[in-house]
Amino acid sequence: QLASGTPSVCTVNGSTLALVAAGTCTVNASQAGNTTFAAAAAVTNSFPVSQASQSINFPAPGAQTLGTTPAALSATATSALGVSYASTTPGVCTVSGSTLSLVAAGTCSLSASQAGKATFAAAATVPVSFNVLPAAQSISFASPGSQTMGTTPPALVASATSTLAVSFTSTTTGVCTVSGSTLTLVAAGTCSITASQSGSAVFAPAAAVTVSFTVSTATQVITFNSPGAQTLGTAPPALAATSTSLLTVSFASATPLVCTVSGTVLTLVSPGTCTVEASQPGNGTFSAAAVMSRSFSVSAAAQSISFTSPGNQTMGTQPQPLVFSATSGLLVTVSSSTQSVCTVSGNTLTLVSAGPCTLTANQAGNAIYAAAAAVTYTITVGTAPLAPQTITFNAPGNQTLGVAVPALVATSTSGLTVTFTSSTMAVCTVNGTAVTLLTAGPCTINADQVGNSTTLAAATVSQTFTVAPAAQTITFAGPGEQAVDVAPPALSATASSGLPVSFASTTNGVCTVSGTVLTLASAGSCSITASQAGGGNFASATSVVRTFTVLGPNLFANGGFETAQSTILGNPVVVAPDATKAQGWVPAAEGYDRSADARTGSFSALVHQLNADQAGVMLQNSKATAGLADLIAGQSVTLRFWAKAVVSEAVTFYNFSYALRFLNDNGNILAQGPITNFASQTNVNSFSLITAAPLVVPAGATAAFLEFSAAGGGRLAAVNIDDVSLRASPPPPPARPQR
Repeated sequence: QLASGTPSVCTVNGSTLALVAAGTCTVNASQAGNTTFAAAAAVTNSFPVSQASQSINFPAPGAQTLGTTPAALSATATSALGVSYASTTPGVCTVSGSTLSLVAAGTCSLSASQAGKATFAAAATVPVSFNVLPAAQSISFASPGSQTMGTTPPALVASATSTLAVSFTSTTTGVCTVSGSTLTLVAAGTCSITASQSGSAVFAPAAAVTVSFTVSTATQVITFNSPGAQTLGTAPPALAATSTSLLTVSFASATPLVCTVSGTVLTLVSPGTCTVEASQPGNGTFSAAAVMSRSFSVSAAAQSISFTSPGNQTMGTQPQPLVFSATSGLLVTVSSSTQSVCTVSGNTLTLVSAGPCTLTANQAGNAIYAAAAAVTYTITVGTAPLAPQTITFNAPGNQTLGVAVPALVATSTSGLTVTFTSSTMAVCTVNGTAVTLLTAGPCTINADQVGNSTTLAAATVSQTFTVAPAAQTITFAGPGEQAVDVAPPALSATASSGLPVSFASTTNGVCTVSGTVLTLASAGSCSITASQAGGGNFASATSVVRTFTVLGPNLFANGGFETAQSTILGNPVVVAPDATKAQGWVPAAEGYDRSADARTGSFSALVHQLNADQAGVMLQNSKATAGLADLIAGQSVTLRFWAKAVVSEAVTFYNFSYALRFLNDNGNILAQGPITNFASQTNVNSFSLITAAPLVVPAGATAAFLEFSAAGGGRLAAVNIDDVSLRASPPPPPARPQR
């Protein structure tokens, strides 16, 4: 009988041996015997049992794309045992069970393994690699639609399917610009905006999307309130109108026979209907506004009569001449409505009989003035003689508008109170003893005492004095030194009266003036006179003269370094276009670059030494740059520029220098200033003005040659240079003739 002694390694069924696991298999053979035979001695045999080998089949999944779901990993072992997976590039891909996850673009490396078991040995690991491609993305960008100048456009909105941030750029910066998602309108036209997304480790760049839309000029509306009905002889208010564009509105009269307009000043000419038109022509941002018209009536000027009562009279006495006038200056007529008591001829009152005498003063008006209100006095002509009285009234003396007038003082011999009236109400008025000055002109004050039951009315005593216009002064700073090729600022001056100041040039060969616009004609000394002629209640101001120097045109191109080199310069130096260099300026040796550290504008020139062996040089030949002023033999010229040292390390000394030369057509030096070191005149905090002594242009000179150099004492050196000018000095004033 057969039996296994190691059932965990092998089993025996009858004569069939079955292998269970690797190890040593022991089989026992026995015979129990029978009635004939005794049991046989058992026999044991042992032998080794080894594990079976296995292999793995692992097909690569092929190239994958981020954002897609790859198929489950599939590998098999010849043992039919389960295969396990692992990623050796977890930054690109990971594995959980048979599920593959894509992390980033790159090469994904996987391994398949089977560790074996009691029956099978471990299989050899199988590696596979494949590419993981970035995910595709696209941009959705809706156009903001047509826009109008003067309005705030909406923020730009675009999205990428990757959810990464989208950036915007304008391809029409003359019409619109973009900062972030903020759209700014610059001018009317077609605006084109491009949306782009440059991709990431996960996503490939998206295809750019461009939208275009129209930018229209903005409309504007004028608000113009009518000044209302006006009266001749009064000063109308200044015209006022505004536009929704905030641009200046101009005015014009459509009825110049009734009214005229100068700036905002309305002048009344005659009675009638005045029509004023307000207009605004627009600009690059706004279209012209619709003209607004306002009409209003201009009435005849009012006038009043000053008529001094002659007072009660007594038969047998000769009345004083009647005193009357109109504020218009027109002739006043006085008549009696009681002819049986008194009559009037001119200003002579004649007493006819005792009784009430009624006198009326009239002025009928004319085309400018309306009729004045009549003034009537009724006096008593008595028969009994009354005590006479006289008035003593000292003149207050000439006065000036804006200065307080002393109180009026007068006495009568009767001791009765004297009253005062003005017969020139348009110039001055009286309240008690207080005089109020209204305008310049002759002021007449009448002193009266009407008497009483025992005293005759005193003869009126009149005092006339002159009311002078108020003084005014002009404040005029002047524009200061100018250059003939640079547009000067508008002239500005004010008068203490608030009246407009006018300007005139007394040197028309050098400069002219139109309104506040100063035009420079040539180098020299320009004298501008500011004047105010007075008017209304103001006397003319003392004129103020400002004289300033007008320099000649710049003999060097692009002294402010604002224009980048974009064209080929002429002989003797030919330079290819280079945005890091300025138009007209040529680098030599280490050279120079345009710098944003500028005194004015956006750029200066940074002349620099990049190593210890060679200086940085920048130069210009004026003849090589077209369009500049010609040199004139015998002309005095002055070189000016601003410089700022650039210090990056401690040095023993710097060497910043310039040299100015005059050349003929053959390039020969005819005259030159010294090579001048200006390092001691510079500092690192601000630009300093460097001025060369005036030089005289020699005969035959056709070009000015200027060279700047930067070098250090074995150390690196640099200097910023800005606003370079070589200008003709103005000619000296003519010599005065000898007496």
